[in-house]
Amino acid sequence: MFGLKQAKIIIFLCLLLLSCPYTFAAEGDYSSYIEEANNYFHNGQYQETISLLNKALSIDPSGFLANAKMGATYMKMGEFEKAVPYFKKALAVRPDDDATNFGLGGVYLTLDQPDVALNYLRKVHNKELLPQTHFSIGSAYLKLKRYDEAITYFNKSLAGGYNDPILYLGLGTSQYYLRQYDQARKNLLKAKEMYRVKGNNKAVENVDSFLSTIPQN
Repeated sequence: MFGLKQAKIIIFLCLLLLSCPYTFAAEGDYSSYIEEANNYFHNGQYQETISLLNKALSIDPSGFLANAKMGATYMKMGEFEKAVPYFKKALAVRPDDDATNFGLGGVYLTLDQPDVALNYLRKVHNKELLPQTHFSIGSAYLKLKRYDEAITYFNKSLAGGYNDPILYLGLGTSQYYLRQYDQARKNLLKAKEMYRVKGNNKAVENVDSFLSTIPQN
């Protein structure tokens, strides 16, 4: 007969043999699903991305990578409300992740909840993301009608190298509401020219319409 010590060793080895292959396979499958999902994501094949991410989440429901990528996928698809719970699950694991805070902040900004958006956008410190983050913070302040703060962050975005017509549009709009008409006109004309170069005629018409409301000196 086996002694108690030998029995414990055998039980331990059996449990090890049963659990380890499953654990390693599960981790391998999770990583494989994430890798394949990333490929589909970058090719714009979002339904396939979601299908693979669901498989990854069936292995690890709280997995950071799967939840963060699922949030980003729904965001890309324009299904912003669906993105929220996945971004939040990802942040429950890594609360200081810059890209996820930036993504969730952008979602809340799009959902017209600028005060909530600011809670997440202010947590972004990655230097590469800062110019766009500052633009998003400026946009949140614009929605909140806090125009001076909006201008501050739009200018930070410009100083960081972000160069997009919507930034000049936001800056000009904020200056307009503060009755800084000369500065507003200058930035709106800059936005109009950039939209013209891009061939966005509808945006050019919209900026022209806005410009017509600025009082003449």
